[in-house]
Amino acid sequence: MKQGSTSLYFIALIPPSPIREGIARIKEYVADKFHSGAALRSPPHITFQPPFHWEVNRQNILGEALGVFLKGNAHFETKLSGFGAFSPRVIFINVENNSPMEALHSSLRDYCHQELGIDNQGKTPFRPHLTIAFRDLTKPQFRLAWEEFENRDLHYQFKAVGLSLLKHNGKSWDVLQELPFSNG
Repeated sequence: MKQGSTSLYFIALIPPSPIREGIARIKEYVADKFHSGAALRSPPHITFQPPFHWEVNRQNILGEALGVFLKGNAHFETKLSGFGAFSPRVIFINVENNSPMEALHSSLRDYCHQELGIDNQGKTPFRPHLTIAFRDLTKPQFRLAWEEFENRDLHYQFKAVGLSLLKHNGKSWDVLQELPFSNG
């Protein structure tokens, strides 16, 4: 059987509008001041399932299966606090440790692998964060940016009410579908 064309997808927690817009402004500032705009190619997010290939003609199956799975999950509080880094190229907003988030990530990862055949085994451990600069941040610019952000204060809190399925359009990531949790 011939496979259809594939596209890249990923699953993420996207903060609500006022917080998302505040983080987008930080990403724009980093792009302007430190010449690192790669993070602008996606909305501010916490990655739950890293990018994977999926057949475009089966996209509706993916969305439906994820929607059913996520309905069984309850809302949970999410706290963002300060900044962190993966030297020498990544600067991000810290996400405070959160048991419901950890449990959701683990069960989603297992579900994606076992039920959808998404190869995610052997991926790096879950370290929730919101990237503001990466890939195109040079080492000298990283040092300058990290000096500015290392001790910078930032606090946001919001209720996570679902995840989003994103699709790559060839240049950037678009939200394809919002997948709500139950109210529980």
